Amino acid sequence: YDRRRRRDRSGVRVIENEVKLGVPPAFRLPALDALGDGITAVARPDVVLHATYYDTADLRLTRAGSSLRHRSNDGWTVKLPTEAQHDGALRRDEIRVEGGAGSPPAAALDLVRAFARSAPVAAVSRLRTLRRTVDLFDEHGERVAEIDDDEVSVLDGRRVGARFREI
Repeated sequence: YDRRRRRDRSGVRVIENEVKLGVPPAFRLPALDALGDGITAVARPDVVLHATYYDTADLRLTRAGSSLRHRSNDGWTVKLPTEAQHDGALRRDEIRVEGGAGSPPAAALDLVRAFARSAPVAAVSRLRTLRRTVDLFDEHGERVAEIDDDEVSVLDGRRVGARFREI
């Protein structure tokens, strides 16, 4: 998981290189300090994230490799596909958009309009995620990767409709 940040007029834009791996519930990350010379693993405190994903009724954004969400810890995020990947990674522009919870801000809707076209965009799923993050640093103290261990609950109203785990 690699994020390169740059700022543009819409806010913070990140190029995200991401590989998602499904794992069983009992999976435990191995010790990561042994990955290579000079690599140091530093665990962050666990966090619980609440996210609402928005899409068209026929999931046009998802099918295009894009997403629009509001998450409790970082507000509105739009992810847009950038180029085809052949190494198993998903490479997308990640753009933060200012705005409060509720309806997606106009700036976020403008970014996904090419995928949604004339279809209305509405909430399609709500997730609660327990995230355990480990940052990997090189010998110069530069963060070279972020590993997120997510236990995800898909919410159906107040009840859990499904659960999955991914790294």
